[in-house]
Amino acid sequence: MSALLANLKTVADRALGAQRAARLPPLNSLVALSLRLSEGGVVPIIANDTLNAAWDELALWMDGNNPPKALGRETRRLVPRLLWRLHGNRPAISYPRIRQALVWSASVSNSLVPWVVELASAYTQAQGAPDECLTWIGTQLRYWCAQEDSAKLDVWRQRNRELELFTPAAFANLLQRKLWFSTSLPLDETLAQSGLERPSAWASDLSRLAFTGYVSSAVHSSSGYEAWHLQRIREWVPMLMPDAKIWSSDMAGLVINGLLEPWTAFNPPDVEFQKNIKSTLEGWFGPVSDNWKGHWSLASKISRDVLERWKVLDVMEEFFQRVDDYAKLFESRGGGETMRENWQYRRPFWLAYYKRGVVTRARALVGRRMIKEFGDASLKKAFGKAMARFEYTTVHHCGLLLEINGLLVVDLSHSGKCFFFLPSSNRRPSTAALGYGRDDLALADEEYSHHGSEGYAWQAKFAEFIARHTNVRLNLQDYRLS
Repeated sequence: MSALLANLKTVADRALGAQRAARLPPLNSLVALSLRLSEGGVVPIIANDTLNAAWDELALWMDGNNPPKALGRETRRLVPRLLWRLHGNRPAISYPRIRQALVWSASVSNSLVPWVVELASAYTQAQGAPDECLTWIGTQLRYWCAQEDSAKLDVWRQRNRELELFTPAAFANLLQRKLWFSTSLPLDETLAQSGLERPSAWASDLSRLAFTGYVSSAVHSSSGYEAWHLQRIREWVPMLMPDAKIWSSDMAGLVINGLLEPWTAFNPPDVEFQKNIKSTLEGWFGPVSDNWKGHWSLASKISRDVLERWKVLDVMEEFFQRVDDYAKLFESRGGGETMRENWQYRRPFWLAYYKRGVVTRARALVGRRMIKEFGDASLKKAFGKAMARFEYTTVHHCGLLLEINGLLVVDLSHSGKCFFFLPSSNRRPSTAALGYGRDDLALADEEYSHHGSEGYAWQAKFAEFIARHTNVRLNLQDYRLS
């Protein structure tokens, strides 16, 4: 044993001793087992010229009918490195003669250890491999690990025992479930300990299979997901695709729908989290276009409905921000604090309905003075078609129009009232009008004032009225100021 290997063994033994003393969980025992691998567990670097020369000999042999022993010893040793090279239009491993050469060469060797290590490396780093080829390699690895009792293969046997590494579909399912149910596991460490040890393996077919199942898990759960799930996907994508600008249609559709469809029944409870989801997708696929071009054409009907619903938040948030900015200007010029104070309570109240996923429309009704202050062009750029002009007795007034399960609501700024139009009303104004005025609001089925904000009096009254006509109920904690 060389001095270098002796030193490595000493370090490994010390690490193992410390791990045993700490009684580490089973996952970390894989790391300990990895440390026990000597040179039989290390895949040496082979020069490209050497590999190319071996491939030339192997390709020529494949087209003939000579037995495997006709190949040079060095070429036989390098067969696992050449499995994914194309012969014709198929990978070499798909040909029976290559499989014959591989199995025979291993059978006449003194030890199966280097063959397992080399073949496992080819298996875990395969990209774009036919399913049948991966299955065959996995079966061969399982057989060799059972035949060879060397402790140097314990790490591979344990990976297969715990995660069925050598059965592609089963491995992908078990790995994604481990990640789904163990939120704190570091992704890179988990992949490495499962057998996907190198960056090239992180981008492999096995990693892609696990990623597909993982992304789909949130869709199948139909209960949304938390921030850690989004973060894990954001970490995994560049590992799978180092150049994240190049997306296949299958992968783009998987990610778009995997991140959006879980929100079909309701919106994320944290609006900032929703913004992060959308910004993540737009960072990968560009802004969502009205005509669903590019990768957005892969969005399902459910995903498109979710995104259309999320546009409501953009309008509401922009409106709240504009009202706040205008209120501060108004207050600085001696206009009083009423406008600012009122909307600090209205924002969480109306957003509570949005979070329930029942606000299907939002429009900003902008008064003359706000238009003069911010400019018509700036406001139209911010709100788009969701902006409408508002003519009212007080030029400072503006309003937020919302549709909640068919109930039309127009909530005015300052100390203005809130107007309700029932779903069955034939007097309700168009939700697509370019402008609204006092006469439109006079036809409301009900109107309430905003009295008792701090005691949540008007909120309770509004919530009861809305619940009576939409079957959507809020609790105080849904809109209480934090």
